[in-house]
Amino acid sequence: MIEEQEGKNNKEKKETKKSPSIETGDIYVMPEKFYPSSDKSKNKNLKLILIIGGIFFLCLIIAAIAVLFSIKLEKEAKPVERPEVVEEPSVEVAPEEEEPKVEEIIEEIEVEEEIELPEEEELPVEPTIPLPPIPVSSIDTDRDGFTDKEETLYSTGLNRPDSDADGYLDGEEIKNLYNPAGPGLLSDSELVNVYNSSQFNYNIFYPSTWLSRSIDDTGREVIFNSDTGEFVQVIIEDNKLGLPPLNWYLNQSPGVSKEQVTLAENKYFTGVKSPDTLTLYLVPKTGETDLIYIITYNIGTRTEMNFKTTFDMMVNSFTPKLEIEN
Repeated sequence: MIEEQEGKNNKEKKETKKSPSIETGDIYVMPEKFYPSSDKSKNKNLKLILIIGGIFFLCLIIAAIAVLFSIKLEKEAKPVERPEVVEEPSVEVAPEEEEPKVEEIIEEIEVEEEIELPEEEELPVEPTIPLPPIPVSSIDTDRDGFTDKEETLYSTGLNRPDSDADGYLDGEEIKNLYNPAGPGLLSDSELVNVYNSSQFNYNIFYPSTWLSRSIDDTGREVIFNSDTGEFVQVIIEDNKLGLPPLNWYLNQSPGVSKEQVTLAENKYFTGVKSPDTLTLYLVPKTGETDLIYIITYNIGTRTEMNFKTTFDMMVNSFTPKLEIEN
């Protein structure tokens, strides 16, 4: 027993030599900063760095945009300073010639062609004849459209505008081919005669106290004479080209413009009236234009007309001969 006890003690001594004794109160631990960092803390630091960097980059972009915008506003608001112009001695400089347009070139060509035309080919400009004065009628005491001379011619009252008391003035009645001194038509009275032209197929009234005569056997010219020397004449002219009365008259009257001519017509004829209104150029309304019928009132050297209403009556009575016969 004693030996076993000694053997155990020796064994414990050996073990004591091998491992020094450590006191529990003297244990030491390594500081945390020397421990290796974990993966989780690494990720957190990386995210924080990226967030801070993104915010900084965004701030830089916003600042750059603000600077550019402010520069632009300054440029727009700031007036452009123009350099002062130093006046130099005036020097005549030929203006820059613009390229001519097509229309201008055409006009220049046309002008050149007109200039190059020989003088003999230029048409002479016919001078326009001034309008002749229209004669006025002589005295009309009762203002019924009849001159005092016509009152005597038709046996109407010199101081009675409506001699037959039918409600119409004497002058208006005779122009419309009614008897101014009594009832009925003018052709049924003894106040007018009817001239019949067999050669040229027309009829015309004229005062019964006037004289009618044909200039020659052709019957182309017939004169109706009054006791004052005034007369009405009917003339027949050829119209071989079949021209309208206006064209025919202008061809026969150089210097007269169409603006100086007025239209004229009655029931059966149509045409134009001369500028002085005392000559009519007529053709039948039936369309026959081979002849021109001319009715003219000639007052001679007088300045006043005694028979203007009588002339109007004769024009209105001018009809084709067959119309009267029917």
